[in-house]
Amino acid sequence: DKTGVAVNYSNIGMIYAIEGEEDKALASYRKSLQLHASMNDDRGLGDACLKIGGAFMNMENYDSALYYVRRGIYHAQKAGDNRTAITGLINLGNVFEDCNLPDSARAYYQLALHMQEGIHNDEGIAMAQKDLGAFFVHQKDYNNGILYCDSAFRLSSTLGFAKLQLGSCECLAIAYDAINQPARALYFYKMADTLRDSLSSVEKTKALNR
Repeated sequence: DKTGVAVNYSNIGMIYAIEGEEDKALASYRKSLQLHASMNDDRGLGDACLKIGGAFMNMENYDSALYYVRRGIYHAQKAGDNRTAITGLINLGNVFEDCNLPDSARAYYQLALHMQEGIHNDEGIAMAQKDLGAFFVHQKDYNNGILYCDSAFRLSSTLGFAKLQLGSCECLAIAYDAINQPARALYFYKMADTLRDSLSSVEKTKALNR
């Protein structure tokens, strides 16, 4: 079963990536890519290319990251896999932001949000809003950062996505701190601490039940 083996290589790569062993992660992702290529599986190729691009990004090899992320978007679009294609757009935004090309980064983050809205993916909308808000905070455009992160926080709270809530809270705390609104900053710092503790407790419970 080539598909199953390809998925296993991908999963092994993710474990290596979590452990910070990017070279081993990259080797596993390449094996997954080769198997998907042998089956002409565009959906699998899209996912594998994005994972390889992410590994190169973590290694700060941005030229290779761009090549594989763009290749991943191509295969995902060919397969009609909009969600993977959108993830690729966000990854392009990340690469361009790391390369200090904010105009290009913003364009890809905004395109990702527009596409998430087009397919009515609420979780994806919240994630894209958080990414765009975090981008604005990094650029010290705190008003736009607050605008998008607040939307992300409200939507992720409604949906019950604690990790997205946490990311939004952290950005909101930084932004309110920067514009000298200490009461609002403190509120979101405390909210972030609560969410962090809750997520940690959930992970510990999962570990005990394994």
